[in-house]
Amino acid sequence: MGFGNKLYFAGSYTPDGFCSEIRRLAASGGIFTYIIKGAPGTGKSSVIRQIATEFCDEKGMTVYTSPYAPDCPEAVYFPEMSLLIANGSEPYLLEPEYRSVRQKVINLDMFLENLGLVEISEEIIRTLDSCRELRERCVNYTKALSSICGDTLSIADGCLLRMKLRAFAERFVRKLKLPKLSHKNEMGIRYFEQLSALTPNGYRTLFQTTDGYPTKIILQDSFYAATDVFLRIVTELLNRAGYDTQISRCKVFDEQVYEHLLVPEIGLAFLSANPLTGTLSANDRRPVNMLRFYDDEKLHAKKKRLRMNRNTADFLQSECAAAIAEELSARQSVADFYTQSMDFDPVDAMVSNIKIQMHIYRQLRGTAEDFMCETPDEDDLP
Repeated sequence: MGFGNKLYFAGSYTPDGFCSEIRRLAASGGIFTYIIKGAPGTGKSSVIRQIATEFCDEKGMTVYTSPYAPDCPEAVYFPEMSLLIANGSEPYLLEPEYRSVRQKVINLDMFLENLGLVEISEEIIRTLDSCRELRERCVNYTKALSSICGDTLSIADGCLLRMKLRAFAERFVRKLKLPKLSHKNEMGIRYFEQLSALTPNGYRTLFQTTDGYPTKIILQDSFYAATDVFLRIVTELLNRAGYDTQISRCKVFDEQVYEHLLVPEIGLAFLSANPLTGTLSANDRRPVNMLRFYDDEKLHAKKKRLRMNRNTADFLQSECAAAIAEELSARQSVADFYTQSMDFDPVDAMVSNIKIQMHIYRQLRGTAEDFMCETPDEDDLP
C-alpha cells in the first residue's frame, strides 16, 4: 500500500550546474529507457504526457516534472514494467550507453521541415545562445545563494544540541507507534527524489505529492542544521524498522542536506519549513519548533551575521528565480520557431505504436527486454 501522487522534479539548479534527476534514474540497473530527443517545441513533453495519461492507472507510476514549468512532464517511470520514458535533450542531457539493449533513442527532429527554419536560422541561434547565457547566470546566482546558505548551515551546525536532538528524534519515532512490518525482515531502502527546486516562481515544493498522506509533520527551522540531523536520525530508525524512505535533499547546498522525508507505505511525511521553502502548515498539527535544539547563546553571538545571511539569501533567491523566468521565456521563443516547422502526424503515429506495445506487454507481463524487442527503432518510425 502507498500514498501520494508520486510527482517529483526532473532536475534542479545546483552550485555545480543543472542536476538531472532523470539521468540518475536511467543509470540505475534493470531499467529500459526511451530517450526522447528534439529541439524545443518538437513535442517531447507532449509524448510523455500522452503516455502518462494512457497508463495513469499503472501501479507505482512516477512523473518527473520540469522545474521551469511544474505542469510540464519531462519523464514518466513505470516500475512494474521497468520502463522509463524521458526527455534526453537540454538541460537533462541523457545519452544512450547501451543503445537498443537498455536505451532506445527517438529523435523528433527528424519530423522538422528544415526549409522553413533556414530563413530564421540567425534568430534561432541568437535565442539559443541567450538561453545558454541565462543558464550560466542561474548557476552563478545559485553558487552565491549556496555560499550564503552554507555559511548559515555551518554556523548553526556548531550551535546544535546533538544529544538533545537525538533523544527527541528517538522519542518522536516511538510516539508515532508505527505498525511492525511482519512481511519484511531486512533493512528498509533509502531512495532519493527531488521534492523542492528553484523555479521561475522561487524555491517551490511539490506538496501535491503528499496529498492523501494522513500524517504530515512540519519542521520549522530557520537554520537548516537541526532539520538535517533530525531527518537523518529518523531515516536511520525507520530503515532499521524495515520501512523504505524517500529523501529529498536541498540541492542549493554543496553538502547533502536532508530537507524532506516521505514514507509512502504508511503515508508519513516530514516537510521542512525553512527560509527557502517558506512557512508551511499542516491542518491538524502544530509545527515542530526545531530552534529548541540550538544553543541560544552561541546563536545570539552570530545574530547579525545570520540576519545578514537571511536578507542576502532572500535577494539571491529572487534574482535566481528572475533569471530562470528569463531563460524560460527565451526557451519558449525557440520552441515557437520549431513548432511552426514541425509535422506532428508521424509523432502521433509513433506514440500510438508505443501505447499498443505497452498494452500488450502489460497483459503478458513478460520481461522488459521482451517488450522492447517489439518496439520501433528510429529507422522504423513512420
